Amino acid sequence: MQPNTIFMHHYSRGEEAGLDIIPGLKQKDEEALRQLMRLYGNDLLRTAYLLLRDRHEAEEAVQDSFVLAFERIRQLKDDMKLKSWLIRIVVNRCRMRQRTL
Repeated sequence: MQPNTIFMHHYSRGEEAGLDIIPGLKQKDEEALRQLMRLYGNDLLRTAYLLLRDRHEAEEAVQDSFVLAFERIRQLKDDMKLKSWLIRIVVNRCRMRQRTL
């Protein structure tokens, strides 16, 4: 199994805000990261695919985004804006990928 597809198995739809996992993310709890991926993975992948039009590139952008979000979760200023913060990260990662393609 390729490394980028490992992340894909954690994705599922989630309409919850995910606010309860933020403390775990800030404590660098990997289970909280897995929950984040389950909650928002499909939405982020859909966004990335719409921008990149390539499944592989979209998966990589989402994977990079989750890693970056996990590393920088303390930069999230308003917990209520978690999803929009994640989407902004994905959009920026996609733009970076577009410049290198």
